[in-house]
Amino acid sequence: MMINVQIFLEEKFNLKTNKLDTDGDNLSDFFEILKLFNLTDGKSIDTDKDGIPDWQEDPDEDKLTNIDEQKFNTDPLLPDTDNDDLDDHFEIFIFKSSPLKFDTDEDGLSDKSEYLLGTDPNNPDCDADSILDGLEEYKQILKDEQTGTKVEVVAEGDISPFVKINSLKDEEVFSEIYGIVSTPVDIEVYAPFKEATVFIPIDTSKIPNQDFQNVKMFYLDEDLMTFVPLDEQGVDPINKVVWAKTDHFTTFVLFYIPTWKAIWEVPINKGEREVNQQIKYIDLSQYTFDFLKISRDFFKFLYRNK
Repeated sequence: MMINVQIFLEEKFNLKTNKLDTDGDNLSDFFEILKLFNLTDGKSIDTDKDGIPDWQEDPDEDKLTNIDEQKFNTDPLLPDTDNDDLDDHFEIFIFKSSPLKFDTDEDGLSDKSEYLLGTDPNNPDCDADSILDGLEEYKQILKDEQTGTKVEVVAEGDISPFVKINSLKDEEVFSEIYGIVSTPVDIEVYAPFKEATVFIPIDTSKIPNQDFQNVKMFYLDEDLMTFVPLDEQGVDPINKVVWAKTDHFTTFVLFYIPTWKAIWEVPINKGEREVNQQIKYIDLSQYTFDFLKISRDFFKFLYRNK
């Protein structure tokens, strides 16, 4: 048996079947029933009697009133109808993207990604080179506010959702290693990238006489369980930051070289590990370290060239 949905709904909620807007508040009965889920009364202009008519209410607090939500066909109970991390009001009135589509121009970039990358959400090929914007390469700088660490990555599309910078400040093992002059960070990237540069702030309180040129960035070689200095790096003495280029991501930390040398009394080279090199191992196997949420032996060996 066929059921007339309009008659069924209006009879169930005691509305007039011959009217689209029983209470005359400019919100259709269907909108009030099916979109607001009877949060408003289709027979009352001001359901909650707060002096604000139902059409002016904003239940999802996205700066769109119910009458706006009805006009733009957005969800009055969700501030971000298309779940693209841009609220409906921002998309409609500021960014001019569709609040109903995750990727307005269907170029492979979400509307949020278009906003972050500075591309046009309504133009799938902003530079008119016959390559969709989602397939273009972009340079993005991603910062961890807690540590001040930044990662500059060149990659196809928006890589920001796939980058994580984790502070290792509270890991006890690092407090036992001399010469560290930064917050250790573990950086994870879950997407292909072309090139990357890591920027780590120097803890200036641990550097005598502002001797920043003797600060170097090291990465954790997870195969050898060894810290190795990165080959291409430099110091920005004005901003008190060390930068280094890398082709992979792991744990990164800064060391003050004179302190490091004084402790281990061996010279530091740039991480070359040729077969004929003699390597000094220092056993730190008593430590455990929650590295990727999995407890395991950490820093079994720490090497230096003799």
